[in-house]
Amino acid sequence: MVIQSIDDARVEQLNEQQRSLIRTLSMLCSFRSVDDFCSFIWSEKFLALVGNEIWITFEIGSYHSHEYTLKLQACLNSITLIDSLDLGCFKSKVLVCRSPELLNNKLNQWLEFVSKASH
Repeated sequence: MVIQSIDDARVEQLNEQQRSLIRTLSMLCSFRSVDDFCSFIWSEKFLALVGNEIWITFEIGSYHSHEYTLKLQACLNSITLIDSLDLGCFKSKVLVCRSPELLNNKLNQWLEFVSKASH
C-alpha cells in the first residue's frame, strides 16, 4: 500500500503523530497477510487519520502480481475499493466495504483473481 494522491492542505492540519503516519504511508508499506492489512485499515489510528471525508487515495497491490492494483479510499464508516484497471473481479468497478470482514473477503477474492490472471 502507498499513498497515490492526497490533499496537501489537509496534511497541514494534522497533529505530529498523524503527519508521521502520512510519512510512513507515503512509502511502500507491506503487510504479512490480508488479516494484518484489514486490522490496520480498521484501526483507531488509521480511521482517526482519514476522518469523515475522503481526502487520501491509496494504491494497493500484491507483491506477486504487482502489475494489478486497486485504489482504496477510506473514511470513518467505510472503505471503498476501486478496480481502476476494470479487471472484473467484483460485480462493479467500485465496491464499498462497511466491515473488516467484508473488506477481508473482497481482498482475498481479488488476490485469488489476480493470482489466476497472472499465470
